[in-house]
Parts: sequence; C-alpha cells; structure tokens
Amino acid sequence: MPIAPAFDRTNRPIARLLRHDEQVDRELTPWERDLLAALASAPGPQLETIRESLPHLVWTGGCGCGCASFNVRDSRYEEPPHELFHYSNGWTPDHSISFAFYLGEGDRPISLDILTEPEYFDARPDPATIVVVPAGP
Repeated sequence: MPIAPAFDRTNRPIARLLRHDEQVDRELTPWERDLLAALASAPGPQLETIRESLPHLVWTGGCGCGCASFNVRDSRYEEPPHELFHYSNGWTPDHSISFAFYLGEGDRPISLDILTEPEYFDARPDPATIVVVPAGP
C-alpha cells in the first residue's frame, strides 16, 4: 500500500497508509524546496528549465524504506514517465548524507534520492551547507 506523509507539529513528515486510488500530490515543505533549489544550482544546459519548474513542483511520493527520498513533478504537466537523467550530486559537509538529483521528460525535476544510514533518516541538513556538483559522465 502506498505511503503519503502527514506532518507533525515540527513540520516533519510522518507516514500514513493510502488506498491505491488516493491522490498523494502535496505542496513541498520549505526544506524540500530549498534542497531541490540547492541541487538545481549545479551548472548544466538544463538549468534554465529546472529553475523555471521549481516554483511549480509538488511532492508525488516518497521512499517506502522510511528515508527522506522523494519524487516530484511540475504541476503544470501530467505525471511524466519515470525515466531518469542524473543531473547533480551533493553531500553534507560531514559526508553523513548524500543526495542524487534526477530530471525526467522535458528536463523537469522528477526525483531526489537522499542516501544515508537509518540513524540519519530524520535529519534535515541546512540546504545552504550542501556541497553540490554536476553528476559525472
């Protein structure tokens, strides 16, 4: 059964089960939006399209393992096929959390993988401190 977040008093997502037919799109939290903006800052030919999409992104799903990874779509467009182009990587200064940012059809943001150990699943590092680099060849 899919999982969609609800929020506790500190604005951190908590999971709740959804029926298969429930709509899961929701607005991004400020932290999610700032994190995407940070990872979108890597230079690349898609940069203008990504920046143009940022204000219109909605959260469309999270990872079933409990980590903070999530999928997005530009709300002005239909759900794109889940075909990924790896755009950028990032990590926290202490290397405890890594990030992989992906684009989908039309160079629009589609997914953000947050890679860490389970003890850091609830961590929300300041996006301004993340080291960001373009994805390698």
